[in-house]
Amino acid sequence: FTNPDLFVISRQNNNRHLTFGYGAHACLGAALSCYQAEILTLKVLERFPDIRLAREPFIWRQHFNFRGLRKLSLEF
Repeated sequence: FTNPDLFVISRQNNNRHLTFGYGAHACLGAALSCYQAEILTLKVLERFPDIRLAREPFIWRQHFNFRGLRKLSLEF
Protein backbone atom coordinates (compact mmCIF):
# COMPACT_ATOMS: atom_id res chain seq x y z
CA PHE A 1 0.00 0.00 0.00
CA THR A 2 0.99 3.60 -0.46
CA ASN A 3 1.64 5.13 3.00
CA PRO A 4 0.96 1.90 4.94
CA ASP A 5 1.44 3.66 8.30
CA LEU A 6 -1.46 6.03 7.59
CA PHE A 7 -4.96 4.86 8.58
CA VAL A 8 -7.28 5.62 5.66
CA ILE A 9 -10.70 4.06 6.11
CA SER A 10 -11.67 4.79 2.49
CA ARG A 11 -8.46 3.25 1.06
CA GLN A 12 -8.91 1.57 -2.31
CA ASN A 13 -8.06 -2.17 -2.60
CA ASN A 14 -8.24 -2.53 1.18
CA ASN A 15 -8.76 -6.31 0.96
CA ARG A 16 -5.36 -7.02 -0.61
CA HIS A 17 -3.58 -8.21 2.51
CA LEU A 18 -2.21 -11.48 3.83
CA THR A 19 -3.37 -11.21 7.41
CA PHE A 20 -5.08 -14.60 7.44
CA GLY A 21 -3.02 -16.30 4.77
CA TYR A 22 -4.18 -17.46 1.39
CA GLY A 23 -5.07 -20.69 -0.39
CA ALA A 24 -3.88 -23.84 1.38
CA HIS A 25 -2.43 -21.65 4.15
CA ALA A 26 -5.67 -19.79 4.88
CA CYS A 27 -6.62 -19.47 8.53
CA LEU A 28 -9.63 -21.58 9.48
CA GLY A 29 -10.75 -19.00 12.05
CA ALA A 30 -10.49 -15.97 9.75
CA ALA A 31 -14.25 -15.49 9.30
CA LEU A 32 -14.91 -15.70 13.04
CA SER A 33 -12.06 -13.31 13.79
CA CYS A 34 -13.31 -10.76 11.25
CA TYR A 35 -16.83 -10.99 12.68
CA GLN A 36 -15.52 -10.48 16.24
CA ALA A 37 -13.50 -7.44 15.10
CA GLU A 38 -16.60 -5.99 13.44
CA ILE A 39 -18.69 -6.45 16.60
CA LEU A 40 -15.94 -4.95 18.79
CA THR A 41 -15.54 -1.93 16.53
CA LEU A 42 -19.28 -1.25 16.44
CA LYS A 43 -19.59 -1.58 20.24
CA VAL A 44 -16.64 0.75 20.88
CA LEU A 45 -18.08 3.35 18.48
CA GLU A 46 -21.50 2.98 20.12
CA ARG A 47 -20.06 3.42 23.62
CA PHE A 48 -17.61 6.22 22.69
CA PRO A 49 -19.14 8.16 19.75
CA ASP A 50 -16.50 10.93 19.97
CA ILE A 51 -13.49 8.58 19.87
CA ARG A 52 -10.56 9.67 17.70
CA LEU A 53 -6.86 9.01 17.25
CA ALA A 54 -4.62 10.92 19.63
CA ARG A 55 -2.04 13.23 18.12
CA GLU A 56 0.92 11.31 19.51
CA PRO A 57 2.62 8.96 17.05
CA PHE A 58 1.96 5.24 16.82
CA ILE A 59 4.51 2.96 18.43
CA TRP A 60 5.26 0.00 16.19
CA ARG A 61 6.35 -3.40 17.48
CA GLN A 62 9.91 -4.15 16.43
CA HIS A 63 9.92 -7.65 14.95
CA PHE A 64 11.52 -8.99 11.80
CA ASN A 65 8.54 -11.10 10.76
CA PHE A 66 5.37 -9.48 12.13
CA ARG A 67 3.99 -5.99 11.68
CA GLY A 68 1.76 -4.51 14.35
CA LEU A 69 1.26 -1.70 16.81
CA ARG A 70 2.63 -1.78 20.31
CA LYS A 71 0.69 1.35 21.25
CA LEU A 72 -2.24 3.19 19.67
CA SER A 73 -3.47 6.16 21.68
CA LEU A 74 -7.08 7.27 21.46
CA GLU A 75 -8.97 10.27 22.82
CA PHE A 76 -12.65 10.57 23.64
